[in-house]
Amino acid sequence: MRTRFCLGILASLIALICLSAAQLPSGSDAETLDSDHAFRLRSSTFDNNTTLPISAIHNIIVNGSNVCSIDGSAGGNESPELSWTRPRGDTRSFVVVLYDTTAAFTHWGMYNIPPNATGLPENAGVVGSKFGQQVVNDFFVGAEYDGHCSPAGVKPFVHHYVFTHYC
Repeated sequence: MRTRFCLGILASLIALICLSAAQLPSGSDAETLDSDHAFRLRSSTFDNNTTLPISAIHNIIVNGSNVCSIDGSAGGNESPELSWTRPRGDTRSFVVVLYDTTAAFTHWGMYNIPPNATGLPENAGVVGSKFGQQVVNDFFVGAEYDGHCSPAGVKPFVHHYVFTHYC
């Protein structure tokens, strides 16, 4: 029953992403947007469409080596810094989700982030975070950030992780 509930929530989140994406202009229309009124989500921890840093990688130690990193190095398992601009005026709270679209796996979800927040600092996803409430992710360990960990030896070797911000 719990799995069906989680999948239902996940399906709803994906539907929201699809609806939001459908409303965004593309191509030359996107270039004509007034940049002073555009909502932006950024991170100082990593650049868009790049590899997430070792500080964000999960730690799953097997025989003294982290199976989540290429060379067995320990990961920091810290949520990255995120910042945003220009939310809608009627925003009551924010939600942030980290989702692996390759494996259909939720690594993190934080909600009830105050409407006056302009971001989250690095490692805001710890248990008992003061920045918002968190969901139990697909590791089912606790309500916290658990970094990326593509399964070793399982194709595809590169996974696509998406940070989504709702207001």
